[in-house]
This record gives sequence, structure tokens and C-alpha cells, in this order.
Amino acid sequence: MPQQGVTGRRISFRQYAVFDILLLLIILVVFELINIFAIERWFTRQMFSLSVMLLISLVGAFRWGYLSVLLPVADGALYCWMEGLTWEYFVIYCVGNAFIILTCLLFLIKPKKTWSGHWYLTLVFALAGYVFLVLGRSVVALFFGESFWNGIVVNLENEFFNVFFAVAGLLVVRRFNPMLEDQKEYCTRVANERDNPKHPDDEYRWEGYSELDQEELKKLAEMDEFDRAVYYNSHKTMTALREDTGEADEDDLSKLDG
Repeated sequence: MPQQGVTGRRISFRQYAVFDILLLLIILVVFELINIFAIERWFTRQMFSLSVMLLISLVGAFRWGYLSVLLPVADGALYCWMEGLTWEYFVIYCVGNAFIILTCLLFLIKPKKTWSGHWYLTLVFALAGYVFLVLGRSVVALFFGESFWNGIVVNLENEFFNVFFAVAGLLVVRRFNPMLEDQKEYCTRVANERDNPKHPDDEYRWEGYSELDQEELKKLAEMDEFDRAVYYNSHKTMTALREDTGEADEDDLSKLDG
């Protein structure tokens, strides 16, 4: 679904998807770089780190589904590169982080709007992402001779504070439409609202007046009750004046009586 920016130039839905995912990726990278830098310089004895990876990845899952797998994978690669880890850890973190995308399976049970529309389901969604992340890293580590249960314990501890951060973040952004809305549905909805603007309530429907063109009807649709009442009274006054001067026809008079 093409979108139109402030310059008037339309972009394709694919371009919009690429731009949105890249924007989330840039936000993720910036915060992770700050996080890694802070740990290495100021909090060297800290046993845990506060990462936005889980939060950003879950937001991406709502917006783009499986396409958002790029976000946790890129975060894993960035972390291993910054820490100077071996290729085995690249695989563990990149592939393990990708397990977060399994949260999209929850959308087969209930639609995205339901998961974002109730705070307790949003909480469950965040916890599911936490569980998939821990399981993913632990399962992949098995192929490199690591203990599965040790991996579970270590990753539960490492991501413990991050899941609270993700829960808090999702509960906040869910209140800002369309942050947790499927973007294909969002673009379709906006296009339909643009091409088929809603009429005012039946009490204030003015499409019967032949003087109003489509542009005026759109303006009426955006009016609040006070403005519509003012418009209505003004229209009746003008019709009454035309009646006094003999310019009003039967159609005008019938509208005035209505």
C-alpha cells in the first residue's frame, strides 16, 4: 500500500517496511552501543546489563511479524563483535536471539489487536519472548558442548531485568496507536479512511443538500457537534433569506422545513 510523505512523493509498502525496520534497528544499535560502552567503562563489576533488545524485538514482532527477526539477530552479532567473542558465540547469540520471533506463533491463537489491547495479554506476550530467548540460546549452546540447564540459569539471570524493562515498555507503547499495530493493516486502514471518509452522525448528515460538493462533505465529517450546529443554523438562515427574495425553490423549502 503506497504511502505519501510530506513532500508528496509516494513510496511503496516494501520501501515503508524497509524504512521502519531500519529505524527500529538504528534505535536498537544506538542504545546497545551506549549500554556496552557504559558497562565497559563505568559498571565493570555489574553482574547484569540493561538491554532494549527484547523490547525492540517484540515491538517489531507486532509491527512486522517474522520480518522483524533481523532485529534480535543483529543485536546478537553486535554484542559478540563488541565483546570480541569467538564465532561459536556469534552462532549462539544470533540464532538463539532469533527464537524471540516464535512469539509470532501467538498471533495464530489471538489476533495482534487482542494481545496489545489487554494489559495482561501484553504482559504474557513479553514473558513469552523472554522464555523463547532463554530457550533459544540454551538449545543452540548444546551443539557446542554447553550444559542446557546451565545455559537456562545463566540466561535467566542475564535477562532478568530486561524482561521487566520490556514489560514496562510494551505497556507504555501499547497506548500509542499504531505502535503495536500490524503495519499492513494500519496502512490499509489509513488508506480506506482517506479514500472513504466517514460521514457525520445521521443527525448531522448534509449530503442531501445539492450545494455541498464532496470537499464540503469532508469538512463536515471533521466538525464537532458545535460546529455542525452552527453550520446547520447558517444554512437554514441562508435558505430563509432566499425564500424572502423569492429565490428559493421547492427543494430548498422542503429542506428548511426538515
